Amino acid sequence: MSSIQSRVSDTPSGPVVEIEDLRVNFRTFDGVSKVLVGVDLRLERGDVMGLVGETGCGKSVTALSIPQLVPSPPGEIVGGDVRFLGQSVIGKSPAELRQLRARHIGMVFQDPNTNLNPVFTIEQQMIDVCLCRLGYEGAVSVTPFHRSRRDLWQQARNTAIALLHRVGFPNPEQRIKSYPHELSGGMRQRVLIAMSLAGTPDLLIADEPTTALDVSTQAQVLRLIRDLVDEFHLTVLLVTHNLGVVAQVCNRVAVMYAGRVVESGEVRRIFKSPAHPYTVGLLRAVPTMETRRGALEEIPGTIPNLLSPPPGCRFHLRCPHAMDVCGVEPPPPMRPIGDGTTVACHLYDGDDRNFRPDRPVDQVVDKVGTAGND
Repeated sequence: MSSIQSRVSDTPSGPVVEIEDLRVNFRTFDGVSKVLVGVDLRLERGDVMGLVGETGCGKSVTALSIPQLVPSPPGEIVGGDVRFLGQSVIGKSPAELRQLRARHIGMVFQDPNTNLNPVFTIEQQMIDVCLCRLGYEGAVSVTPFHRSRRDLWQQARNTAIALLHRVGFPNPEQRIKSYPHELSGGMRQRVLIAMSLAGTPDLLIADEPTTALDVSTQAQVLRLIRDLVDEFHLTVLLVTHNLGVVAQVCNRVAVMYAGRVVESGEVRRIFKSPAHPYTVGLLRAVPTMETRRGALEEIPGTIPNLLSPPPGCRFHLRCPHAMDVCGVEPPPPMRPIGDGTTVACHLYDGDDRNFRPDRPVDQVVDKVGTAGND
């Protein structure tokens, strides 16, 4: 295990990810869907940021834009910039992007069933990934049957077994020869996490990593991610719709709505005193032990059709505090409102920063952390 720890990145401190005014369109048979309309996001080294919002808000597209994995076509980046370790990733060549993904960015996808090849053993897939992430371009051609490459293959296999040990994969020396269908969902997810760590990445992107798992396995995976953050000094972007998961794992949170980040800041501060009306609605929709049947609050309406979104703020048709300007002009850029929180809302435009929810959300804040385990 010491050999794994010794490979922890020594990159100097500074922003790991900077996203500025990112705009992404998807071309469909029905027209152009404006999926992202000016996303601003910043991850400092050591941040564990949760990216939350309803389904269809653009969370996964934002995450996939960092390693440039947005499918094109139909997706197209039409504006803004994405910088990783100070360098723009937009416009990089395919070879440069492969190196970036192999050595600096780890990705844990939502469903391991669709990201593990069913016709290869875990051993074959893990060794291939380890060789690639360790900088060997001809990873696929390395086999134990070539004498000149046997040592390299064995080194990669030892690294794979050590990584599987670290993520809690049971009896990896034997089970590494299993096929994906012979493993449980939790074990397959641990394999994906081990693969993402093979290159000791600077950034780990986890796209709803616990959605396909049962409750007890979810808790184990979340605990594993927390431990790995401390051990490998990772910066993590955790995409989820579960505020309980954010409360357990993250130190920062960004709230997205219909293609835009509307609020960002420290988890405890935003959960204790949310600024944007959408964030207030999300927190009030969290069920607690005291919630009576039929009394669960909801945000009225649905996310607008991104093929023809409403003018002005995309949330104004659902917002209880909407003003006339909200239906005419888009929200102002993200601006600080104190305590490290930034928000994009007309309620905080100009000198008026005194908006407060008409009913406090403190009563659910302390119970959000338990909601992820229910």
